[in-house]
Amino acid sequence: MKKLILSALLSFFVVGVAYAAAPTYGTTDATYEYGGIATTISSGTFDTLAGVDSTTLISNFVWEPDWQYILVRDAITGTGSDSVAIQVRADCLNSSGNLLYSVLVDSLTASAGEAIFLPLSGTLFGSKLRIKLIGYTGNGGQVILNKFYIFKRRPLSVVKQYR
Repeated sequence: MKKLILSALLSFFVVGVAYAAAPTYGTTDATYEYGGIATTISSGTFDTLAGVDSTTLISNFVWEPDWQYILVRDAITGTGSDSVAIQVRADCLNSSGNLLYSVLVDSLTASAGEAIFLPLSGTLFGSKLRIKLIGYTGNGGQVILNKFYIFKRRPLSVVKQYR
């Protein structure tokens, strides 16, 4: 009898794990509505990072509280693009533009493009946001920063009413 109960419990556990929803779907239980590009940051505002250097991507960015924001970048080119080492730092500002605190959001370690989730209204809060790129390699190379975009999305719960 113990073997029968143990095998039934084990079967229920295996089936529950095998057919469980993905964690991200389970936490939001929603689909995403994409709001398009919140802002485009072109290469005209900044140029290159050479070794240990920094540049400001965007200053005084104000976000809408119900949206999530994703920083997307194009590929990095230049003589140092094979050994990219850049930190993405978010400075949270109050309404007057004074610095509240800084958070290292992510790091860029490959020349290929990528997307970085900005946890605004989560661990990043305040009235405005400044995003900086900080190079932390002294390889003597030069990384040419191409276009950056900030996309926005929000989770939507769909409730269907059947009649």
